[in-house]
Amino acid sequence: MAPALATALVEVLVGARSAQTVERWVEGSLFERIVEHTRVRSALARGNPHADRPVGVSAARLCEVAESVVEISLVVRTTRRPRALALRLVRRRSRWRLSEFLSI
Repeated sequence: MAPALATALVEVLVGARSAQTVERWVEGSLFERIVEHTRVRSALARGNPHADRPVGVSAARLCEVAESVVEISLVVRTTRRPRALALRLVRRRSRWRLSEFLSI
């Protein structure tokens, strides 16, 4: 699940995918930040909105922080550059949701 979610997040960040496609996997406050990022990104990239696309993902490294919290690190390679991602997933009831992430 982590590599697919990370790839989807990078696609949202570079403007190749709608933010709404990841909404069900992301907690509310984080989703609002992602939507705001995509607004700013699309305004800055009017001339070339889909030039950067994910092309591969490294093996994910998982660390269980608590019984219902895991942190995952991985690298998503894009056509322009690799992006390191750190994801924090929290289990609410029987479902995992992204509560925080960092992309470098």
